[in-house]
Amino acid sequence: MPIRNLMVLLVFANLLVGCPNADPEDDDVLADDDTADDDDAADDDSEAGDDDEEFGRGAGWDCSAAFDSQGALHIGYRHQGHGQLRHASNASGGWILEVVEGLQGRMDGGVQFGQHTATVIGEGDAVHIAHVASDEGLEPCLRHSTNEAGGWVSEELLCSEQVGAPALAPAPSGALQLWAPHATGGDSGLARFTREEGEGEWNRQDVNATALFGEFTGLSLGQAADGNWHVAHGSSTWIEDEQSPEVSLFYTANIEAEPDTGLADQPGYGCWGPPLDVASTVIGLDASNHVHIVYVVAEWGDNYDSHRLNHAQGWQDNWASSLIDCDEGHYEDDGMQIVLGPHAMALDDDGRLHVAYVEDSVEFPDSELMYATNATGQWTTERVDWIGSLSQDAAIVLDPAEGVHIVYNDYDYPPSNTGVLRHATNATGEWSFEVVDN
Repeated sequence: MPIRNLMVLLVFANLLVGCPNADPEDDDVLADDDTADDDDAADDDSEAGDDDEEFGRGAGWDCSAAFDSQGALHIGYRHQGHGQLRHASNASGGWILEVVEGLQGRMDGGVQFGQHTATVIGEGDAVHIAHVASDEGLEPCLRHSTNEAGGWVSEELLCSEQVGAPALAPAPSGALQLWAPHATGGDSGLARFTREEGEGEWNRQDVNATALFGEFTGLSLGQAADGNWHVAHGSSTWIEDEQSPEVSLFYTANIEAEPDTGLADQPGYGCWGPPLDVASTVIGLDASNHVHIVYVVAEWGDNYDSHRLNHAQGWQDNWASSLIDCDEGHYEDDGMQIVLGPHAMALDDDGRLHVAYVEDSVEFPDSELMYATNATGQWTTERVDWIGSLSQDAAIVLDPAEGVHIVYNDYDYPPSNTGVLRHATNATGEWSFEVVDN
């Protein structure tokens, strides 16, 4: 059945607002690896192995995470050197690593499994990981991996010239919903897969996204307690007469019992002027089913770049937008450029947001892992850790006591400097750190 577009949201109201000095204080919040409680990585006997330096870049890329009903943390991620999709869990107390796909490792070239992972917990605490696998010269493919039958089983859902990052969410009924953008021959598509509880088959619905949305620039999926789904994504459509893109943040939902009226037949309401881009989106719903969207807006000129991390909150036609963090905008001649990288969001029981993101500057050798929250009623930010300059992946989840947990890739972590998967938490009141996989 077609999908109903609830509304289109213009996101650029605060582009003209001055960017406040959102840099965190240098004192107290900077993680010190000399004092952090960094545990050793998983045992050498782990299935995943520990000879990563031989293969180049290591663990923790494209990471995502979820807690099960027993309070155990599950992480899906890619080991870039081995080309493997891996799963890590502390259900037994210590970290246990498993290779989900790519058991032989890729050695020199070969398929890269585990790109753009999305990890959720389903019925019976089964782990489900949606991800993309690709190899040079072959079409990338969307895949679903799960251990619901005991061992890991993977299946291929679609292959296309381009497959974007998938979005995966469980429904209260136990059903799963998986969305993925894709493109072939210049035409964008949006595939929606659904699987009912107890069924092994996925049902697929396709939408011609080019005619409706233009070029996708991000996709995220939220599932409400009433079973309805909510989708956010950016899109860009080139306006030939204006010689500039029309850029919008879209919000789509099925607020009725079943979707029956189709996606919007309008391309969206956007903004002309400086080139803009909605780089990525994350959507979540609080206990009142109010929608929260965190997204990055990028603005650039001939030699100028500026990035802003924003929060939109609302429902139907009543929305408010606020600024979380931003760089002040820099000219390339200054030798400085700050980019607010991929981000993740979690909502606590009181509807307060917790956001993890990467702030990358070409002026400095390292990136910063950042944490932002509006728990006090205003947005506050702090630096959690210095991480490698190529580190661009982080996921954030809350434990049952609402302690914050961030898993991320640290590309320059010593001694191998090949990339490790790390876990940071403030569950005890202060940030502590450990290596999950090296």
